[in-house]
Amino acid sequence: MFYKNKFILIFAFSVLVLSTTTLGGFLWLRTSLPITNGSIAVKGLTNPVSIARDVYGIPHIKGESQSQVYFGLGFAHAQDRMWQMETARRAGAGRLSEIFGKRTLKLDKYLRGLGFYRAAEASLSHFDKSSRANIEAYTAGINAYLSSHEGALPLEFLILRHRPENWTEADSVVSAKMMSLKLGSNARAELIRHQLAGQLTPLQISELWPPYPGDPPPPQTEVKPLKGSPTLVETVLAFLPSTA
Repeated sequence: MFYKNKFILIFAFSVLVLSTTTLGGFLWLRTSLPITNGSIAVKGLTNPVSIARDVYGIPHIKGESQSQVYFGLGFAHAQDRMWQMETARRAGAGRLSEIFGKRTLKLDKYLRGLGFYRAAEASLSHFDKSSRANIEAYTAGINAYLSSHEGALPLEFLILRHRPENWTEADSVVSAKMMSLKLGSNARAELIRHQLAGQLTPLQISELWPPYPGDPPPPQTEVKPLKGSPTLVETVLAFLPSTA
């Protein structure tokens, strides 16, 4: 009887500890969600900025100047999409392998070769004064979130034991460039088109890449083989990541 009661007590205590730990972990993970009520004190603002979310969770940002609204936009983006933003800027800089290891090394080499981050840094000096001020404010808003956030980061950061660095203006620009690459990612198809140019007519090549239903057929422009080594295309295709 003594051992039976002891077993019941141990089992009940174990269930209590497990339940408390699970509940505590759940509540802690919830701190990674955006704060949508109340006020948050952050550095970098001279006047209040309001971020009101509608029933769909879409932020509506108000401020006394355009730069303050961009500050709020950066803060809201960081609240909602910090992991997506982190992977976008690291992809643009060819630094994914610092998080994911060897599995993304090939992709990093490819993206560094394209030079997106160098182009982002160089382009900063070509923005007009107003645009540059907005980029600076947007960047400051992201960093305000990173420095003021208390609690858990999004789950991906926890799983990979990674903490994001401060955001830079070049990060903001390269993220937009990576979105452009994502929407127009056809490097592999273009190389194959050049590879087929010596064997097929423009009409035959166009039939392999038909337009979307309802779109007019593309012009049958001549595709010329790439100059250089006969194995140039094969070498580049072998180097491309599967997502290119």
